[in-house]
Formats: sequence, C-alpha cells, structure tokens
Amino acid sequence: MSTSRLSDLLPLNLPLPPQLEQWRQTLLRQLPSPITGEQTLFVGDPLKVIVAFGTDGVDVLLPVQESAMSSVSRHKPELRGRISSVDGSYDQLMALIQDTITRRMKSFRECGCCGRRAPQELLGSLHGMPACRQCLEGRRFLF
Repeated sequence: MSTSRLSDLLPLNLPLPPQLEQWRQTLLRQLPSPITGEQTLFVGDPLKVIVAFGTDGVDVLLPVQESAMSSVSRHKPELRGRISSVDGSYDQLMALIQDTITRRMKSFRECGCCGRRAPQELLGSLHGMPACRQCLEGRRFLF
C-alpha cells in the first residue's frame, strides 16, 4: 500500500525548450524588479504584468481587479496575447509586455494626499478623495 504526498500530486516544472528558456533569462535581466516566480513571472510591485511560459509559447496577462465594490479583492488576469515559440520572436514578446505594462500604468490613479500613483485596488477613500494605503494607515477608510 502506497501513501500519497502532496508533492506527488503537484505537476512537475518541466524544463522549458531552449529558445523559451533563453527568452525567460533575458526577461529576468530586462524587466523592472521585483520579479517573482519561475515559469510564470509576476513583474513589479504593485503587479504590472504576468508572463506565463508554456511548452510551446508565452502568454502575457494584464492583472485586472475583478470587482472594485466587493469586500474581497480578487484578480482575474486578462490575456493580452500569446507569442508562439515556432513563429514568434523575442522582440514581439517584449513589445507585447511593454504594451501591457503601459496599459496597466494608465489604470493607476493619483493619491489625493501624497500624489503617488497606485493601482485602483490599493486605493481607498479619505474625505472623498482617493488615498493610498500608506496615507490611510491608522485612519478610518473605505476600500
């Protein structure tokens, strides 16, 4: 009788094909930090773009908040595009990533207190104006 462990149930992180591994390594050097993850890269703090490597290509996803009115913030990434390792290029991948980061940055709003730009999901309200979490710390606020 065998016993199963959680690690036996999880999918293995198979090595990427050489071309995709080269793209991944180059992105790790060129994208803004911090970057977390191995085959799925989460870029930026706050999160600006998600780059997911598969066996035959790369998906680029835009982090999007599902509902601004819910008490629990949930993210539902939006697929912005896929670059195939067969007929795509690193330049196409980088252009798609840069376009996605630009789109994400346009959705940031300015804090009415300190002027820093933050994503909508990290802003609350103070006296009817958007305010970042740092400015709201220790105060009553609505998210």
